Amino acid sequence: MFCIMLKKITIKKFLDLENLEEIIEKLPRTPYDRAEWLKTENTNKHSFQLIDVREPYEYEDGHIKNSINIPMGDILESLDKLDQSKKSIILYCRTGRKSASVAYMLNKLHKISVYSLEEGYKKYLKVIAK
Repeated sequence: MFCIMLKKITIKKFLDLENLEEIIEKLPRTPYDRAEWLKTENTNKHSFQLIDVREPYEYEDGHIKNSINIPMGDILESLDKLDQSKKSIILYCRTGRKSASVAYMLNKLHKISVYSLEEGYKKYLKVIAK
């Protein structure tokens, strides 16, 4: 028996990624410095893709800004929506259980490396409310 190591990302680390645009604004204003940083650290607005694997009605009730909704049951038919040009693909659901299952499945069946947001949207809401 062997085990695939599931990659998880903490809420704190995710929030650091989410605030990337604020970091960009604090960069030196010279075109060369800013362009070099953007080229290496952040392409196409975010260096990560955020996917909510909950059902559409759950997504409509609230979701993390800039995420897209691909329900857990549709993920295998929607592989073309996964942007593998990004540094990271981060999946989330309400508690982190479904997204962990989807992350495992994508890695096992398709060798796609993704992260699951630990403790999910529920924890995200608690952290940003502080």
